Amino acid sequence: MKKKIAAAALICAIHLIASGQARAGVVYQTGFENPPFTLGPINGQDSWNVFSGGGTNNVPVIQNAVKFAGSQAVEINAALASGQTGPWRFDASSPSDTIVRMEAEVMLTSSSTQTAWQFAGLTGSLGTFYGGFNALSDGTLQIITAGFPITGPVITRDVWQQWGVVYNFSTQTFDVLIDNAVVASNEPFLNPSSAFGTGLFDTFNAVGGNDKGYLDNYSITGSTVPEPGSFLLLGTGLPALLALRKKSRCTSK
Repeated sequence: MKKKIAAAALICAIHLIASGQARAGVVYQTGFENPPFTLGPINGQDSWNVFSGGGTNNVPVIQNAVKFAGSQAVEINAALASGQTGPWRFDASSPSDTIVRMEAEVMLTSSSTQTAWQFAGLTGSLGTFYGGFNALSDGTLQIITAGFPITGPVITRDVWQQWGVVYNFSTQTFDVLIDNAVVASNEPFLNPSSAFGTGLFDTFNAVGGNDKGYLDNYSITGSTVPEPGSFLLLGTGLPALLALRKKSRCTSK
């Protein structure tokens, strides 16, 4: 009887460890639908703000003509923006969320003068950058890390693509994914950060830029990586359980 109780307890412990490994939670997600979003400037809606170097805060808008899914999405018309302009939202992750994934569906339009666009995470409420990327006009990415390395061309204009950045606050590194394909990995944080703060999508708006950027299905999700001791317990517990079962079988013959 004691052996059965011990085996059951060990199985429960293994299940707890496994569930801890897979634990994930939504910090924030939206498809920019109504409610709570209404057509017009996104600034002030559902705690979204707009960064604008030239004071054109009303350029990022909720519209219903172009969207990935649902009936609405965000549009930024670079031709109307004065300087770097785009929406941002502060979403503090839990200290226990060592892995945080920021992703969205994004489409950049082709035009006669294409601008660079940014998808990045910042400390606190629009503090300092810790990681992300700049999508340059030629389709390459400039990774926001020391040295600002450039990738090969991965951005295709006039089609929706999934943009993602996975931040590891334990190792202070991040990965960049386009359509779930890793294009940069284990990039060191540009500045240290202990938790997710602000997500930003914006245009740099080179002089005369006339392309557009669309944002839909934006989400921030957090998860926890188990401590090394949990893996050790799992590794030593399984052989112990197998040995216990084997011994039980031998003594019952």
